[in-house]
Amino acid sequence: MMKKITLESLLEDVKKEICEVEVGQVYETLNSFYPDENIPPSDKNVVINDARMTLPLASSSRAKREFKKSGSSLRTMFKEGIKGDYLLVEKIKDDKIICKNMSISENYYEEYYTAPSMKKVVITKEDIVKGNVKRVYRGFKYHLEGKNKWKILLLESLRE
Repeated sequence: MMKKITLESLLEDVKKEICEVEVGQVYETLNSFYPDENIPPSDKNVVINDARMTLPLASSSRAKREFKKSGSSLRTMFKEGIKGDYLLVEKIKDDKIICKNMSISENYYEEYYTAPSMKKVVITKEDIVKGNVKRVYRGFKYHLEGKNKWKILLLESLRE
């Protein structure tokens, strides 16, 4: 019992000490994020090339390699396939960090991510502490349709 209390208190201390999360920051997914059970199947499941599947909100580099290796229909949905998806912080509400997945190609995003519940990825400081995401400081801009596209996305998110 004492160990549990100690581990929980350590986790809370780490979350408090973590650097401040701000709008405009970018995080890379190290573990894939899928919609939770509260989202209706009609919003999160799609049929692509006669295969019914649940769309990921954000994919890790490992998942992208698996999509490519298995020949999955999802392998072409990403702007780049080397690293995990890049998440742009658009809003911070309480402990929730609301992000837009910048790695999904616009065609797929418009066609399959139509439900409001699928358009945003919600992460927490706990996801940062547990290693589900990591902050990206540089190098992501050029993977996502060049520098100018990133600036446009950032300015649009700041206007909302």
